[in-house]
Amino acid sequence: MTDYRLAFRLLNEDLFGLAEQKMDLITELRMNDSVIDGNRKIICFVGPRGAGKRSLAATLARALGQKFLTIRIGQDDDCGAPRYGRSKAGELAGNLLHLMDRNRGQRLLILLDGIEYINPIFQNRTVTSFREVLTISHEHSLRLGHIDQPLNFADVVFVATAREARGITREMLDELKLIQFTGYCDDEKVEIVKRWMIQPNHSSNACCGAAQIDDDGIFDLIRCYTNELGVFELRAVFDRLQRQLVFESTVAGAAPQQRLGRQDLSRYLGPPLYDAASVRNGLQVGAVAMLGRCDGRGVISEIEVLTIPDPRANLVLTGNLDALFREVVMVALSCLRKRSAEYGISPEFLSRHTVHVNAIPGGVLKSGVSSGLAVLLALFSEIKGLPLRADLSAIGEVTLRGGIRRVIGVPEKILGAHRLGIRTLCYPNENQGDIDRLPRELVGGLELIGVDSVDQALMAVFGDKFHSPTAPRARS
Repeated sequence: MTDYRLAFRLLNEDLFGLAEQKMDLITELRMNDSVIDGNRKIICFVGPRGAGKRSLAATLARALGQKFLTIRIGQDDDCGAPRYGRSKAGELAGNLLHLMDRNRGQRLLILLDGIEYINPIFQNRTVTSFREVLTISHEHSLRLGHIDQPLNFADVVFVATAREARGITREMLDELKLIQFTGYCDDEKVEIVKRWMIQPNHSSNACCGAAQIDDDGIFDLIRCYTNELGVFELRAVFDRLQRQLVFESTVAGAAPQQRLGRQDLSRYLGPPLYDAASVRNGLQVGAVAMLGRCDGRGVISEIEVLTIPDPRANLVLTGNLDALFREVVMVALSCLRKRSAEYGISPEFLSRHTVHVNAIPGGVLKSGVSSGLAVLLALFSEIKGLPLRADLSAIGEVTLRGGIRRVIGVPEKILGAHRLGIRTLCYPNENQGDIDRLPRELVGGLELIGVDSVDQALMAVFGDKFHSPTAPRARS
């Protein structure tokens, strides 16, 4: 019988933070032990990279006294990573069986890392295979023709990870117990750096004389050189800092600096990449900041709209927009056309002007429906001649009937807004649960406005001006 009280104590001793996730993990493991028919769920950690998913799985294996093995399904690369099809799924299944065959007689914890990368077409078959494994109630074994002895699944704990649950089919979700990871606040990251990254016995620290960095320097390292909810980038930046110190103390022949402050960071790491204290100032007509995410981080681009007098009215889209984003623009424009009388827009205006929508920077591909509300605000601002604040942005999918629907990636986008100067953000009320799970310090500096409809968003941004009957001015 597993001593979960001891396991929970070891989790708290070996891994900082993640209190809610540890509690959910131990609870689910204990409930799986009480399942009589063997139909146990696979625990799946869901959250951004660097949020502690793999670390918690490895620590759990040590706490339970089981050997920790990993099968890598997904990869830590940029957006648009390919999903694995039939041949890759078969290879992964074979790797799992042979991994168990090579570790016979040992209690195993196997991490299925990146389970959402399996193509949804084949996930139903994967579910069937897992159900066969997990519902074995008598011999707890599986006999295969190419393996002499049956494989024993009785003492194997399966844990999966995923960046997000969106790519997992409903059938597979029924077999998973999702545990959400929202990432670390800055105070927790400071403790992680001090406990696990700044160690005198670390090889790079030993080479550079065990240099220390004060708390102010660590905060600046986090806020000015990383933009993530986890600590993936932070590890890379800190390693780069250590390497610079090693170079200075060996090749350059300089005496190693024993204590680093915030003023030393730019010397070793270059100018800050992000400025958490920056403010986007000014007003602009027809332009708004647009929040997105890529590679697990929040990013900002600009959407700008220009109306040009043209008897052959047209819609021009530029700025490296994919087909889905083009549809987002068309939905937002149709929503405004339908409600033109209510918003005081002349019916002839849109039929006599070409609308040009451009996204900046042009070298980055834009995709996704979450920018629908930002696009609509930019369109409305240009058509009505009403300025938008530079420090305002919006996320949300717009429907043809003026509704605002929930979007994904809210934590990363809000972090990007916080890091890059956004101070006011409109978001769908359907995403309130995502907002509530965020660290307080992340949302503390933001004015968050929840909306359910386009009318609410326009009222929040423009006030009573949004339904003014005044016809828009034609601008050349």
